[in-house]
Amino acid sequence: DDLEKKIFKVMDSGIKVFVGGGGTARIVNSNGGQVMLDEPQSSNIRNAINRAISIAEKLRMEQQHLENLQAVFHCLKEGILCVGPDMEILFHNEQAMQFLQTDTEANLPTFFGQLQLDRVLEGGAPCLDRVVNINGKHLLINTLPLNIASNTTGAACFIHDVQSLQKINRKIGSDMHSRGLVANYTVNDIIGQSPEIQQLKKNILSYAPTDIPVYIHGETGTGKELVAHSLHAASKRSRKPFVVINCSALPDPLLESELFGYEEGAFTGAKKGGKEGLFEMADGGTLFLDEIGDVSHAVQLRLLRVLDAKEIMHVGGNRFIPINVRILCASHKNLLQLVKEGSFRMDLYFRLVGVCVDVPPLRQRTQDIPLLLEALLKRHSRTTAAFSNQIMKIIQQYQWPGNIRELMTVVESYLVLLGDKTACPKCFADVFRNRHTFFQGAEDSATLSEQVALFRRAVIEKALDRHGGDRKKAAHALDISYSSLRRILGGE
Repeated sequence: DDLEKKIFKVMDSGIKVFVGGGGTARIVNSNGGQVMLDEPQSSNIRNAINRAISIAEKLRMEQQHLENLQAVFHCLKEGILCVGPDMEILFHNEQAMQFLQTDTEANLPTFFGQLQLDRVLEGGAPCLDRVVNINGKHLLINTLPLNIASNTTGAACFIHDVQSLQKINRKIGSDMHSRGLVANYTVNDIIGQSPEIQQLKKNILSYAPTDIPVYIHGETGTGKELVAHSLHAASKRSRKPFVVINCSALPDPLLESELFGYEEGAFTGAKKGGKEGLFEMADGGTLFLDEIGDVSHAVQLRLLRVLDAKEIMHVGGNRFIPINVRILCASHKNLLQLVKEGSFRMDLYFRLVGVCVDVPPLRQRTQDIPLLLEALLKRHSRTTAAFSNQIMKIIQQYQWPGNIRELMTVVESYLVLLGDKTACPKCFADVFRNRHTFFQGAEDSATLSEQVALFRRAVIEKALDRHGGDRKKAAHALDISYSSLRRILGGE
């Protein structure tokens, strides 16, 4: 029918001669025209049919692809609304209708302004992560232009329910916390007002926002892991995993499989299905390698590969897995000294030590001890009445080679022995008398008279220990008066 109409129209314009096939000849001849017949050949017909089949197959596949894509969009938990260049609705899913609280497509255009569809379509710039209030419901929208061949041919809006996102965020946080993949401390948990601690906090807040590797150096018990937690908590990765491993606690083969993961059957005892490594668990977040100075050259070499290429391979695997992890490391050893001795790779040292954070030992910030004790007492629901002046003097004179960890151990043990009593020098002496490092540590800085006083006290405490705390028996055994013994103990 269409062919006949077109031929009549052309003949009305004065054209009388046509080239065509039988159908054209029939129409033209019946209206007084002339036709030059072009007989079709079998090869032309065959090619035409093959092209038609190919086109039909492509159209069928495109239709199937479109239907699959729409099916996926309908399954999504987020709402989707797409419009064409003339603001006509191309697609929407049921979730969009629910979020916008409407049950008819005809009402959707009333929301175009709030969803930024008109503005994005006109300007071509996306509108990302905007919270809007529609019918009393807070929605997070991301509206983007649809570009084909550099031309904006429409716009699409992706709609999230803010309340649902908050629930998901809490669930993720709860899951990460249950797996121990969160930072439990912040810089505010670092107790102290000394200049050394104030500088430490300042350094943490300066280095945290960057992705530069941080080397935390400090003696055992100074709180290096607390610093690592604080660095992660103050970083842009704070909502991502925070993974900790003590490198000195595991033998090489186990450390390697823990860090990099392994494939099924990689070694005897390997879990079925394999296991992801700590680098994968920390992807997007932070990995803290504690006591990095104790790892072997073999593990150092694999770590170097990871830091250079930002990818790992499972033990027994054959493919590389990209990772995005910030590295924090710590050691009570001096890494630079280990490099000089040849036990630590220089190239790995420079990859790990972007900046160095020094954690001061407790003996260099004794003014912070009362604050530390206050926090411990609060934890045990006790007051400063638990410490006499003499006990405080001993605590502040002691060098604390085990630093804060040793302080906590001593004080908590003392508070357990103390029970409901107030200050009890004997209870403290029972906890403290075996800490020979008290005298060894004090020798480096004490005067001769101070060392003699410490030695005399140690002798008396041992005598008290032998005689069950009976001072009179101890004084008799040492051949000194009871008053002298009391004087040496500081009038306790």
